[in-house]
Amino acid sequence: GTLVFAHALVREAALAELGLATGHALRLRAAGALEATAGDSAAAEIAAQYAAAGDRPRAGSWWERAGVMASRASMWAEACMRCSLALR
Repeated sequence: GTLVFAHALVREAALAELGLATGHALRLRAAGALEATAGDSAAAEIAAQYAAAGDRPRAGSWWERAGVMASRASMWAEACMRCSLALR
């Protein structure tokens, strides 16, 4: 089924209850679903999901995409932040 949370803290509490492995699996599924449906338009959210799941290579790639998109929109501070996350 689909899980929808009204607040990020509720989501985090629910994931904590499920356990680390299940939480990582759910985040990987969420990232995959976002990739399939939204692609680059959700690059920062995809990166955040991969990062939270512990998948650094994929997170880095998506943070870089998110940084490029932010720079194209002249969102310089956001671009710098996202690109710095790509380097971690």
